[in-house]
Amino acid sequence: MSQRILITGISGFVGYHLLSHYRANKAPVEILGVDLFHPKFELNANSEFKQIDLLDEEKVNNLIRDYRPDFVIHLASFSKVSDSWVSPIESFKNNTNIFLNLIEAIRKNCPTSKLLSIGSSEEYGIVDAKKVPLNENDELNPNSPYSVARASQEWMSKVYAKGFGIDVIITRSFNHYGTFQNDNFVLPSMVKQLCEIKKGNGSKLLSVGNIDIVRDFIHVKDVVQAYTHLLEKGKSGEVYNICTGRGISLRDVIQIISDKLEIKPEITINKEFYRPNDNPIIIGDNTKLHNLGWIPEISLEEGLDELIAFYLKLK
Repeated sequence: MSQRILITGISGFVGYHLLSHYRANKAPVEILGVDLFHPKFELNANSEFKQIDLLDEEKVNNLIRDYRPDFVIHLASFSKVSDSWVSPIESFKNNTNIFLNLIEAIRKNCPTSKLLSIGSSEEYGIVDAKKVPLNENDELNPNSPYSVARASQEWMSKVYAKGFGIDVIITRSFNHYGTFQNDNFVLPSMVKQLCEIKKGNGSKLLSVGNIDIVRDFIHVKDVVQAYTHLLEKGKSGEVYNICTGRGISLRDVIQIISDKLEIKPEITINKEFYRPNDNPIIIGDNTKLHNLGWIPEISLEEGLDELIAFYLKLK
């Protein structure tokens, strides 16, 4: 019997890779994807799309009551940290209220649904470099409008799990990347610019923000593997880091890409790319998820090769 899966935020790049994962594995599932915007990619034969604003409480209630999903993967959000500094109220209200509408609709209309609540490594905030890698028991110290909303979502997930018995699994997903990600995110931005330099299309300048920050980058295909794995084996009310356990500075990433392309870019610092109160280092410990049988399989080198090939083909 097919499982019914509801995916919010289906039109984003993670949604694309999630559908690709189910297609490649020929999983016996029926998928309903919802988003504010129509996806720019084709859906699977066993998938359909519905345009909906998750801020509309009545429509969300009707959605859950009518579809009655076995699983819900909540990808929808304003996902860019820097945007939350530009529009802090809008970002916070959107990310918290769409989640509350969704989980309350599940409670009222289909309490047997299993919900995957996607959080962020940004919830850890600024930490002492001696304390990385971070595990799920480390203190949260959110320090941006985006990360405060994510932490709020996590805490409400635990409230609904313990207080109402809703089956909610929570992630703290670290910086993920891959093809079809919006190029205003850091890795696709840098790879795209460096590929343009390689093609000889204009300037040799690479415009960046703070390249001394250290991040734990994980490929989106490993992320969606983790999501589907947690839907099967995750424990309700528990939090799981999704990360590689390895950190690298953006400066070193630039060097790796430049070496692969055999170029020597001129780096220019754009202060507009700086975030207030940015986290100098974020590296995660994935032991808890590893103990459930998941491991990341795609190295950063392989992932960068894929991104480079993608952007070199673009005209």
